[in-house]
Amino acid sequence: MLRRVVADLYKPGAPLAEVLFPDMTGTVADVAWYRGPGARRIADRQRRIAADEFAARIARAGDLNDAPADHVFLRARRADVLAVFLLAERARLNGLPLADAHADDRRRGVALPEAFSLVAEIADFYGEFKRREGIVDDADILTGPLYPAADCPLVLVDDAHAVPAAAQAAVARLFPRAALVAAGGPGGMIERLWAEERTIRLALTPRVIQTN
Repeated sequence: MLRRVVADLYKPGAPLAEVLFPDMTGTVADVAWYRGPGARRIADRQRRIAADEFAARIARAGDLNDAPADHVFLRARRADVLAVFLLAERARLNGLPLADAHADDRRRGVALPEAFSLVAEIADFYGEFKRREGIVDDADILTGPLYPAADCPLVLVDDAHAVPAAAQAAVARLFPRAALVAAGGPGGMIERLWAEERTIRLALTPRVIQTN
């Protein structure tokens, strides 16, 4: 919503891509990636390849073969592995220990392996796979090296209530001198998340563009 407001101030109804370029708009991770070392970002296809590789380990350890029941079992394990990959990234984004994130998600009914030892093993494998392939996820981008834009005077953060801890810290590192305008979220939530004195908090409503 905030990006739409900014674009309309420049030119009512203008496409966002015409006003806000990729290195200055998008998610915090998108902007941070342009101001980082430039490592390749992981894609769903690569996560699936990693999950297949870990499932192959399980198959070897269990001496599984091509029986239909084995295929069903391994399909379920691949789903578990992918879920743990996302859990590991989400935990790092929110600054949580993996064990706490696992317990929280299990309480909320998220489908994850029950044994934390297996979760930790899969998370370690995920990190090893990314390092081996030279790829990064959003948590790696936001917590990794960044090149600050010290001359940037103003940063606008939309949906600020949904910005995780790692992204908030990255904004502070990327734009150390900028004033921050944080918009969105239920009352009180932005104040708790974006408590810096240099932050201005706004509640914005969509602007209706009249067309003939």
